[in-house]
Amino acid sequence: MEAQKIIKYLDKKFSPKLAANWDNSGVQIYQKQLPNLLEPINKVLVCLDLNQKVVDYAVEHHFELIITRHPLVFSSLVVENKQKKSIFAKLKTNNILVFSIHTNYDASPNQNLLKIVGEKLPILKNRRFGQDNEGYYLRLKQAVKLPDFIKALQAIFPNSSMQMNLIADGQSFVEEFYLIPGAGGSALTSLKLTNTLLVTGEAKWNELVSADDFNNGVILLGHYMEEYFVGDLVSLLTNAFERELIVEGFDIKNQLINVEGRK
Repeated sequence: MEAQKIIKYLDKKFSPKLAANWDNSGVQIYQKQLPNLLEPINKVLVCLDLNQKVVDYAVEHHFELIITRHPLVFSSLVVENKQKKSIFAKLKTNNILVFSIHTNYDASPNQNLLKIVGEKLPILKNRRFGQDNEGYYLRLKQAVKLPDFIKALQAIFPNSSMQMNLIADGQSFVEEFYLIPGAGGSALTSLKLTNTLLVTGEAKWNELVSADDFNNGVILLGHYMEEYFVGDLVSLLTNAFERELIVEGFDIKNQLINVEGRK
């Protein structure tokens, strides 16, 4: 199957028009020569981030296409080439194409975040929010106790490394909250949130200080919470091209560990 056929399918599901202006989703350009989208693709590897382990695995097992959540090249190829030179070299030598689906995945109605949350926390109402429609405001069918809410989050995002501020810890029940994958702490200030709960991957220190000033609870799950992307893409591509492609997910295992209690 030609690479362009797979990309056309993914662009239909996760339109490039939905990507944020600062994002670099799509075919990753890591060399001067543009990739040939007419190249045949038989095996696809899906991962959260592209690192040496992923590339080595792709080379060893003869994958021709790698689909990532986070772009391989975020800014300038000239700048990033110094840090990722060995990765670029291996990709070029082995003729491996890289395609990223980032903020256009978050903003698409075809991603599965709402589905996996609803399986553990029955949702009454939801609406999109954020400059690029990257987040959800969710109201539950009934309030749940905080310990049960935490258990549900741990089941939904099993690879998360959870932290929370004192305001979140002081809540007895949760009935509504804001949910943003990745580094969504900026929503606290950009949306001028007050007296609410934000669940996201990461937040900066100044954002956490602001949360305290405006009585916002914050639960941080780590950027690794986005690992659900891998299973979603594997499922989509397997169902769409069952007889034409071999699709596999790769877990980079980049989560932080809890060191509490260690000597």
